[in-house]
Amino acid sequence: WNLPADLCWPAGELPPVKIFIVGSWDGFKPAAMRWEAGLYEHRVCMGSAGCETFQLRRGRSVAQTIYPSVADASVFDQQDLWDLRGPDERGQKKYWKIGKTIEDKAMAGDSFAIRVLLDRHGNVAGVH
Repeated sequence: WNLPADLCWPAGELPPVKIFIVGSWDGFKPAAMRWEAGLYEHRVCMGSAGCETFQLRRGRSVAQTIYPSVADASVFDQQDLWDLRGPDERGQKKYWKIGKTIEDKAMAGDSFAIRVLLDRHGNVAGVH
């Protein structure tokens, strides 16, 4: 994470908004992420294709979608390859992708944790 601790949402406080994840592993149905130790987290089991894609939402509304600035972004990409976008409804075809790079070491059946960091205002500041 590139955000100093004093700029992050306090770990001991509930955030002002629920973050949902929508992903290819379950047909893009919104699922509430779990708040724990100052981060939102969601565990994903890799499907038979060896890759999965996802976006985030503030609440369940499509109009509150959070997504990368490029299609098939990876958290292993260099930081200057994509930016966080949203929340808005302009994220069509712009997803994060697990299993895109060799660094993912993704195989069918593997479990991955997707973690989301909030800034002190409750906005998404990082995705890993």
